[in-house]
Amino acid sequence: MSNPAAVPHRDTEEPAFPAAADRSQWRYRPRRAFWRSRLVRAIAVVTLLALCALVILALVREQTGTQGFLVGLGLAVLPVPLLMAAFRWLDRVEPGPWKNLLFAFAWGAFAAALVAILANSFAVRWIATATADPDSADNLGATVIAPVVEESAKAAAVLLLFLFRRKDFGGLVDGVVVAGFTATGFAFTENILYLGNAFGEDQEFGASGLGSVTAATFFVRAVMSPFAHPLFTVLTGIGFGLAALAPRGKRLRRVPLPLAGCCSR
Repeated sequence: MSNPAAVPHRDTEEPAFPAAADRSQWRYRPRRAFWRSRLVRAIAVVTLLALCALVILALVREQTGTQGFLVGLGLAVLPVPLLMAAFRWLDRVEPGPWKNLLFAFAWGAFAAALVAILANSFAVRWIATATADPDSADNLGATVIAPVVEESAKAAAVLLLFLFRRKDFGGLVDGVVVAGFTATGFAFTENILYLGNAFGEDQEFGASGLGSVTAATFFVRAVMSPFAHPLFTVLTGIGFGLAALAPRGKRLRRVPLPLAGCCSR
């Protein structure tokens, strides 16, 4: 006689073709939209930054001339490795991915610099036309408009990484490092403009050596104050870092903190 315990119960039998059922469900699963692909988004970001780079560098070369542009570029790149190494050292305990930092640098150097130069030029021209006083327009643009535009443009990189790379943005150090890289990129492009214009002035008046305007500009901007722009933007990074540390139940606190950091310059 056969053993009844050896016969499997009908209700506990497994389906005959589980793999086929799984394949059927997988086959008819709707496809993700193409713009949600990481590759597509990466290509879009790189393309945008490349276009911004072409435009801003062309504008700078137009203002400085080809010779001034090349001299400014060669001198402006010198403090960049030092600044990058300093901010990377701060992030040594839990270093974030390099792709985020390179995005931040490129955003500051190209996108933020382009927004700043276009917005500042437009605002100064508009004020000069409205007041018929070009000198006061230049002063107002340099002291009031430029800081707001520049810090807002640089803060956009920190905001984007805060929103779309949240897993890599965990606190104060991440905010400081991202902001530092963004401001380093911005200062790099700005230094090309200042050093290129200084070189053009030296060429016009025949100055050279340590007594030249180029040497003085390099000393002031690259030797004495290379951390000026980074320190301004780091305050914004601290605001985003504090927002990242805010408890989940108190998300409303996250909004004023980055704004306070951006406005603290």
